[in-house]
Amino acid sequence: MPVIREYVSQESAVTDIPSRRLAASDINIAPDNAGRGLMDAGRTLAKIDEEREISDVNVKLAKARSEWTVHLQERAAQADPGDMTFAQSFRTDFAEYLAQTKGTINTGAAQRAFDRGATDLAAHFNERAGVYQIQAAGMKAKQDYLVALDANRNTVLADPTQFESVLRASEAAINDKEGPYARLTGEQRAALSIQTRKEIGLSAAQGVIRMDPELGLKKLQAGDWDAYLDADKKFALEKNAEVAIRGKEIEAERVERAKEKALDKAREATGNALIAKLIKDPTSLSATEIADSNLKWEDKARFNNMLQTAIKPEAIKTDPEVMIKLWERIHLPDGAEGKITREEEVESLFGKGLTLSDVNALRSEIQGRRTDEGKLESDLKENFLKQARAFISDSNQFFKDPKGDENVYKFMANFFPAYLEGRRSGKTAKQLLAPDSPDYLGKDMAKYRRDPKDILINLMEDAKALGAAPAAPGAPVGDAATGQTIQYGGETYEVIGPAMGANGKPLTDGTLRIRDPKTGRTATYRPE
Repeated sequence: MPVIREYVSQESAVTDIPSRRLAASDINIAPDNAGRGLMDAGRTLAKIDEEREISDVNVKLAKARSEWTVHLQERAAQADPGDMTFAQSFRTDFAEYLAQTKGTINTGAAQRAFDRGATDLAAHFNERAGVYQIQAAGMKAKQDYLVALDANRNTVLADPTQFESVLRASEAAINDKEGPYARLTGEQRAALSIQTRKEIGLSAAQGVIRMDPELGLKKLQAGDWDAYLDADKKFALEKNAEVAIRGKEIEAERVERAKEKALDKAREATGNALIAKLIKDPTSLSATEIADSNLKWEDKARFNNMLQTAIKPEAIKTDPEVMIKLWERIHLPDGAEGKITREEEVESLFGKGLTLSDVNALRSEIQGRRTDEGKLESDLKENFLKQARAFISDSNQFFKDPKGDENVYKFMANFFPAYLEGRRSGKTAKQLLAPDSPDYLGKDMAKYRRDPKDILINLMEDAKALGAAPAAPGAPVGDAATGQTIQYGGETYEVIGPAMGANGKPLTDGTLRIRDPKTGRTATYRPE
């Protein structure tokens, strides 16, 4: 009879779970009990194998829970909020995973254990996948609501007349029992409706203010939007409307000023073109062309006078003193008394000491000073000509060359066209006005300067002529003397007009400017 020794439980070195180990010496098989012993041993081995596989199943299920929990979260984060197949797709993938895992299990007990665990695990993940899909649907509905609300606000902002129809459509979508908001509670839908009314109402008010701020302010003050706006938003909108109203007024004024500025530029171009015609050939300009131009009526009248003067056969000569004084007045500091800023101030002197070329040069200088860049260039020219005047006229505190202005003008008459031509050819103001430049326009300045001996001779002659005979009692003075004649030592002199000071106004002591009709020489004379 086989003798079965007492079984001693042993622990494996690689597991914490106790299991039995069968050694050859555990069974002493007697001849007549050998078959029964072998059967017991087989059952024992099968039992051990089942226990081992059940342990493996528990490990696999635990790993599956951990890994698929992370996997579900990752798939939910990457899924489109509008994907309504998310839960079913996840369930299908998880079911396939369970089926593949079960196919690796051999023992019946382990398979039953897997089925029990897999059932619980599948139920858990099915529920979680459904929750994620519901959350995604809610997120999608919220996103759709915000997109629709933003679109509706933009619509009403652009066209406030659609306010009521857009609001009705928005509230109908929120309360649609078959729509995306059907799962919301009544309280939640009411909150969405209130938000919608406020947002669209605000946009409608803003839209009206943009279109017609006066109407917008009137409607705000009448309380037309009180149902949609709180006190703070209403106050802010009223202030915005007031600002918009003021802005419209300023914009209208800006537009008007821009029109005036553009018209001034157009008139300036017209005047330049008419002057150019007068210079080239006075007969090429007709009174009709002047009348049909965009000039103001007073400018048209002045150009008619200029045309009448230009077509006369009498030669028009430059009075150097007039030209130089006008140039100086153009370059007086801004705001200074007597400063010339408008073209008509020099145009009106055409034929009265200015030729058309003189008028054109002075007009160009006035126009150039209307920009910062042009003013800077004009100042550079003025500094250059100021130095030229001092050098050529040899004027100082003791005496003034009687012909100094005449020679300065001759220099200026050559300087202006040369400077204009140089600028048109691409040369800079510095190249034309700097003494160290090869293009310097003052190189021949010395030829206009007279010998001091000649100046003294002329001064003595003038003093003798003016002192030979005092003015007759009651002789006309100031503007009243212009055009009349005065006798000096048997010679007749023409009175040009009152002598002008540096400020462009007549001297207060009654000094006159006179001209010798024979020689053309000019001088000043103060009646006693």
